[in-house]
This record gives sequence, structure tokens and C-alpha cells, in this order.
Amino acid sequence: MTPNFDDFLKVQVSMDFRYFVSKFKSPSFFYRKLSKSNSSIGGRKNKDFFKKYFSGGYYTFFRTPEKINLFFFLRKTKEITPSVNLSLKVRILKLSSNSTIEIKQSTKNELENWLNMDGTKTILQPIGEDYYGNSRRSEN
Repeated sequence: MTPNFDDFLKVQVSMDFRYFVSKFKSPSFFYRKLSKSNSSIGGRKNKDFFKKYFSGGYYTFFRTPEKINLFFFLRKTKEITPSVNLSLKVRILKLSSNSTIEIKQSTKNELENWLNMDGTKTILQPIGEDYYGNSRRSEN
């Protein structure tokens, strides 16, 4: 089933590939460190911040020998204000200070664009509740 990408925030994180491999090993490990850690900004732990504003989503990545670009589509559970955007950027920079970050609202055509980049299919890996399915949502 194709998700409604209007419900997602697109987060792009770019960094040096060698640095990424030495510190994070994989995109899923980067996401776990970001979303599940006890590290805090403004008195709120990352895991509490993510639990409040996001309920899962998808990720993919592209890499060159020099750089890796991580793309996270985070399923929003609340309206994302400029201060929430800033807090998310600061959390990412705290984890990886040499990153370039872009955050924006996904559009209705986002999925089609991602699936047809360069004529190939891009694999979007599920994270959080999208990985575990709807059963977790119904338990809460």
C-alpha cells in the first residue's frame, strides 16, 4: 500500500561517507541513534521527542565514494512547527556535526518521484511503526 506522503516530513542528511561508516555503519543504525537515544536537547530526550512528533516512516539512501545522502520520511503525529524543525536539526547535528540537513514537507507526488528517479525503483525501508505494521498503532 502506498502511504499518503502528505503525512510525512522529508529529512535529508548528507555527510562524508568514510565518517558515516566509521561512526554509524548503516542508515538504520543512524536512525536508531537519533530516535532512540537518551541524549537530550532542551530537557527532552531524543526518544521522547520522536515519540511525541513521529510514529515511524521510511528511509532510503544514495552514496558516492565520498558522500552519503540519507533520506528519512517521518510520519507526523502532530503539526511540525519551525521550533520543532529547529530541534530536529539540532538533534541531528549533535549526533553528526559535519552533516548538511534539509527538512521539508513531503508533497503528494513525492513517492512517484522517488520511485522513478533515474528510471529505477528506489527502495524505501520502513522504520518504527511502519516497520512493525498497524498492530502497534492499535495497541496504543
